[in-house]
Amino acid sequence: MSKLFTFTFLIMVSSAYSQLNLRIIDEQQNAIPFSKVTYLKAGNKQTQFTNGEGKLNLSNDIIQCDNNYFFIITSIGFITYHDSLSCHNEKIIILKNNSELLGEVCVTGEYNPTSTEQAVNKITIINREVILNSGASNLTDVLAYQSNIRIEQDNVLGSSMEMGGMTGQNVKILIDGVPVIGRLNGNVDLSQINLDNVEQIEIVNGPLSVNYGTNSLAGTINIITNKKLVQGFSGNILAYYQTIGNYNLTGNIAYQHKNHTLKLSGGRKYFDGWHPTHDFASIPKKTLADTNRYLQWNPKLQYIGEAQYIVKLKSLQINPFYRYYAEKITNRGFPSKPFYEIAYDDYYFTNRNDFGLNISKSLKKGNIDVVSGYNYYKRVKNTYRKDLTTLNQILTSADSDQDTTIFELKFLRATYRSNLKKWFNFELGLDFNHETAFGKKIENKRKSNGDYAVFVSAQFTTFKNKLIIKPGIRYAYNLTYKSPLTPSLNLKYSIKKINLRASIAKGFRSPTLKELYFNFVDINHNIQGNTNLVSENSWNYNTSATHIKSLKNNSLFKTTISVFYNDFNNLIELVPFGNSSNSFTYTNIEEYSTIGTQLELTYRRNDLRFSINPSLVGRENDLKEETKEVYNFSPEVSSQLSYQFNDKKWGINLFYKYNGSRNQYNIDSEDLISTSSMASYSIFDLSVNRKFLNKKLSIILGAKNLFNTKNIGVTGTNSSGVHSPSGSRSIGTGASVFMSINYKLNYSKK
Repeated sequence: MSKLFTFTFLIMVSSAYSQLNLRIIDEQQNAIPFSKVTYLKAGNKQTQFTNGEGKLNLSNDIIQCDNNYFFIITSIGFITYHDSLSCHNEKIIILKNNSELLGEVCVTGEYNPTSTEQAVNKITIINREVILNSGASNLTDVLAYQSNIRIEQDNVLGSSMEMGGMTGQNVKILIDGVPVIGRLNGNVDLSQINLDNVEQIEIVNGPLSVNYGTNSLAGTINIITNKKLVQGFSGNILAYYQTIGNYNLTGNIAYQHKNHTLKLSGGRKYFDGWHPTHDFASIPKKTLADTNRYLQWNPKLQYIGEAQYIVKLKSLQINPFYRYYAEKITNRGFPSKPFYEIAYDDYYFTNRNDFGLNISKSLKKGNIDVVSGYNYYKRVKNTYRKDLTTLNQILTSADSDQDTTIFELKFLRATYRSNLKKWFNFELGLDFNHETAFGKKIENKRKSNGDYAVFVSAQFTTFKNKLIIKPGIRYAYNLTYKSPLTPSLNLKYSIKKINLRASIAKGFRSPTLKELYFNFVDINHNIQGNTNLVSENSWNYNTSATHIKSLKNNSLFKTTISVFYNDFNNLIELVPFGNSSNSFTYTNIEEYSTIGTQLELTYRRNDLRFSINPSLVGRENDLKEETKEVYNFSPEVSSQLSYQFNDKKWGINLFYKYNGSRNQYNIDSEDLISTSSMASYSIFDLSVNRKFLNKKLSIILGAKNLFNTKNIGVTGTNSSGVHSPSGSRSIGTGASVFMSINYKLNYSKK
C-alpha cells in the first residue's frame, strides 16, 4: 500500500513540474499581451499566443519535460527571441525593443495591430511619454507641434486645426474608434479633449473615407486610452500648474480581478484667463471691477470624468463605457462708456455625455468588433447686464443673447476582419449615424439627418510579401443628400529597407446640420447657416517613401519624404458677408485644391531621439484667374529632441515649431474677392523630467513659448480675430513656466 502511495505521489509531483509557465515582459517589466509563441520538436511546429497578461501555460499534455524544444517568441515592435527551454514552474522572457520599428504599434485603419513600418497607411504615433514630457493637458497642446498641422484659436468657439491645407471639418477625430461630435464652426474644439488617461495618439496622414466616411479625407486622429493594466489596483494622480494661471488636478484608478476590470477617472482643470498686461506668474486674487476685467484669453473651468468596465470571456470581450465633460467659459465685457459702471458678460456652458458599448469576438477565421453608443452635446450661452458698483447682474432681454443648442448622435459601427491566409484578407463593415439638432437658432427648432453606410476592403499580399494591395469601397445612404460610391486604393511596396506607399481615395461630405441651419449671433459673432449648400466631393492622392538605416551602437536613421494632392469640388467654407468683420456664412467654393510635400528625418541612439520635419503646403481656389500665382505656398518646420539618461531617471525634452507666413485669396457671399496675409511665427518649449521612488513619482519642470509669441500681424480684409486686437490674431499666452507631478499607484496581486 505504501509503495502504491509513493508511486502515485511521484506521478503527481512529476505532473506538477512537467509544465512550462511562460511570462513575456518588456524591458520596463510591462506585460506583452498576445505574443506569438512557436515551439519546435522533431520537425513538428506548434503555435500559441499569450493571454492579455502576457502569460502562457504549456502543461504536460502539450509538451514533454526535456530540453529538445526550440522556442521562437515574437511580438510586434520587439526583437524576436530564440532559445531552447526546459520545464520550469515559471520562465520570464524579456523582449527587447526593436529599434528598426521604433517600438510603435498602431491599430487605426489596419486589420490587426501592426507596426507603423508594416502598416499600409502612413501613420504617426505620439506616445504617452511625449504627451507627459511636453506638459500637454489637451489635444491642442500636442498637435501644435506636429508637422503639416496648424492650430487656430478662438477663445469662445475653441481651438481648431488645419491638416494638409484642409480645415478640421475634413479631419475625423475618434476616441477609441468612437467619433467626437460638437463642431461649432466646422471644427471640434481640441481644447475640450483631455489626454490624462491616453496611452497614445495615432495620426493617419491621408484619407480613410472608406472606413469612416465623412470628415476623414485629410486624415484621422484616433486617441487610444490606456488599457495596459495589472492584476489588482493601479492608477495615478496628476497635478499641473502653469504660471499663466492653469491649475489642473486629475486622476484615475483601476481594479483588475482575473477577467474583470473596472476603471474610473476624473478631474478638474481651471484657467484663470490671461491678458498681455498680466504679470509673468498669475495667482488668483480679487481685482477691481474696472477696465482690467476684460481679458484677451477667457477664464475656463472644466470637469472631466470617465467610467468603463471590461470583461473577457474566453474569445469575447465586452466593454461598456461612459464619458462626461463640463465646461464654463466666462467672457467678461469691457465696461461701457461714459461712466464704465455697466458691462455685459457672456457665459458659455458646454456639456458632453457619451454612452457606449464595445464588443469584440475572436473567431477561428477572423474578428468581429461592434461599437454602439449615444453622444449628447449641449451648449448654453447666457448674457448678463452687470452692475460693476454692486456686482449684481440680470439676464439681458435681447433674444439673441440667450441660447441653448443640443446635438445628439446615435451610432453603430460593426466590422468583420478576416484572418484567412497570409496573402489574402478582407474587412466588411456597417456604419450607421443619425444626428439631431435642437435649439431656437436651428431652423424650425429641430433638424435631423442620417447617414447609413456599408463598406468593404480587401488586402492582397504578394511578391514574397513585398507588395500589399488594398482596394476598398463605401456605399452610403444619406437622408438629405444623394451619396456617391466612395472608392479607395492603397499600395505598399517594400524594397530591402525602403517602404513605398501610395493611395488614392474619393471623398464625399454632405453639409452638417450646423452649416445648413445653425445661426450663431451675439455681440462678437454672426455666423449664419445656408440651406442652399450642396455636397462637396474630392479626390485625394498620397505617396511616400521611407528608408531606415541601422547604424553602429544600436542607432538608427529614418528618412521619409511624402507628397499629397487634394482636389475639391464645391468645398464648403465659412466666408465673410456684409460690412461687419465678424459676420460669416457658409458657401460652396466651386474649385479648391491643396498640394504639399514633407520631409521627415529621425535619428535614434539608445535613449536619444531627434527629429526635424520641414514641409511646404500650397493652396489654390477658383480665384486663380484673378491672381498671378496659381498656388499660395506656406512653409513649416517642426522639430523634437529628447534624451533620457541615468537609467531613464532623468530626461530633457525640446519642442519647436515654425509656421511660415500665409497668403490667401477669399471670396465672400456676394462673390467679391478679398485677400489676407498672416505673419510667420515660432513656438518653442523646453522641459526636464526626473523620476523618484522606483520611477513611481515623476516630476516635470518646463518652460512654454520661450519666444514669447502672443499675437501675430494679419493684414487684409477681415484681418482681426474675434478675440484678438485689431490687425492681429491670438497665438499664445506669452512665455510661462509649468510643473507637473505624476504619482503612480500600484498594488498588484502576484
